[in-house]
Amino acid sequence: MLKTPPYFGPPRMNRHQAARQIGVDPRTLKNWEAKGIGPPCYKTAGPHIYSTPELLAWIDQNTFPKPSK
Repeated sequence: MLKTPPYFGPPRMNRHQAARQIGVDPRTLKNWEAKGIGPPCYKTAGPHIYSTPELLAWIDQNTFPKPSK
């Protein structure tokens, strides 16, 4: 099972930061939100917010090792 390396950054991320962490375009996260898939997201009075621990847990649960040849 893959484990994300320890993260010592902020406890919350905006959409652009979360997209960078996952390695996708911010528009992909926006599309995932509309479809109800992807990491948990919270809408505040400002930008969409991602909890860093929840985002990292989502990455761990949705990352699979590459098959060996």
